[in-house]
Amino acid sequence: MFNFKDININVEKSIHSERVVYKSKWFHFFLDKALFLIIFLSILISFFMVMSIKEPAVSTDNAWKYYLPMLLGTGFLTISGFKTDKLIRVKGLNQEANRKLVLETIEELNWDVNINNKNIVIVTPSTDYLFNGGRQVTIIFDQMDILLNSTAYGFLGGVSPMHFVSNGSIIRQIRKKFEQKINKNGA
Repeated sequence: MFNFKDININVEKSIHSERVVYKSKWFHFFLDKALFLIIFLSILISFFMVMSIKEPAVSTDNAWKYYLPMLLGTGFLTISGFKTDKLIRVKGLNQEANRKLVLETIEELNWDVNINNKNIVIVTPSTDYLFNGGRQVTIIFDQMDILLNSTAYGFLGGVSPMHFVSNGSIIRQIRKKFEQKINKNGA
């Protein structure tokens, strides 16, 4: 399981860029993106290798059955790579009220709080870890808003771009509950 205490997030840069920005050296960034790049490039190279065969084993009428999955896989990886660190902005009340409502929401969802600082809360949702090495939800407090990100980690601790659908589901879950609390408390 990934050790969430080792995560250093640059809150100011993250708010400005609306992406999770880690305080780390260049090689940490490379390691986070290495899996994505390796899979993306291998699919792309395979595609061009199959395209360059002079006498294909399959007729050109049926070639789409082989090329379409490769193109879809490449597109899926590209989209997921861009969505991995994106922060979703949710309108709130003020920083103090937002913090209180977020902590209430986390308690309702029965999630574990790993880091609880002035500008950031990092939690572990109670989800199934069968296909990943851990998951974290990062909540950054900006003046009147909160910024949300869910990240799944691989078994070796690197960011996994393969789980962007389930990450989106977790963000929708906490966003819905948070917005219900905002509306209940009179925005």
